[in-house]
Amino acid sequence: MNHTTFWRLIDEVWAATPHWNQHRQQALDHFDPHLIRSLEEGIDLVLLPLLCERLAQLTQVNLTAFIHRLEERIHHLDRLELYKAMKGSDDGFLYGRCFVLAVGEYYYHKIDQTPAMALPETWAEGFGFAAYQVYEEQFDVEFDRYQFHSMESHSNSKGWPQ
Repeated sequence: MNHTTFWRLIDEVWAATPHWNQHRQQALDHFDPHLIRSLEEGIDLVLLPLLCERLAQLTQVNLTAFIHRLEERIHHLDRLELYKAMKGSDDGFLYGRCFVLAVGEYYYHKIDQTPAMALPETWAEGFGFAAYQVYEEQFDVEFDRYQFHSMESHSNSKGWPQ
């Protein structure tokens, strides 16, 4: 699964819920912190169940590729300057990076390029772990996590000065 397919899947899930997709677009158009924070509710209540339904339709190969891409993107954001902007514990930082991905490609790239724009305490823990659960339910085996990239905070050696 390439970057385009990965982001398209996330956008398709948002598009399946017009109210929340419009809300997300408004938040991103104005980059309004209050509106962006309010996306947590939509992610937890609406996006996650739809994402799980969509992931359950993937083949084992494609679901594995989705997970690897997810891990890689979260790992990429594991950097000191983003950690400082998000002002959280190590777990909170992981959940905050999950939130950045859950909001979608535009927000991800904006935060990647300008970490100071990240909002503290915006979390989407479930988004980071839903695919593992779907994998286990679909294939009756636990996914072997972090084969290529760890999502754990401080695991990206390039993002943390020595």
